[in-house]
Amino acid sequence: MKKILSSIFSVSLLLAPLKILAAEIKNPLSVGTIPELIDKIAGFLFGVSIAIAVIIIVIAGITFVTSNGEPAKVEKAKKMILYTVIGLSIIVLSSGLIAVIRGVLGN
Repeated sequence: MKKILSSIFSVSLLLAPLKILAAEIKNPLSVGTIPELIDKIAGFLFGVSIAIAVIIIVIAGITFVTSNGEPAKVEKAKKMILYTVIGLSIIVLSSGLIAVIRGVLGN
């Protein structure tokens, strides 16, 4: 029984490349060039970073509200909001800079 199973497994390993070669591989990102791929990745990262920034601001707000006047927690919440706004500004400015560079280069 063990020998039969190992024989079947060996044959299936030999035939597996034939099935793979017969399959058509489709482009999952639907991009044709490297700049389009970079645009798609940058757009995804931009969306994810905006979502993360919103989540951090909400967490900072909850920390601020639940601090009960403790100076350490209030300061922590203020710093979270400040650093998130700074990071968000950098992200928005960088995407604007990319648009300006594209405009200058004519893309």
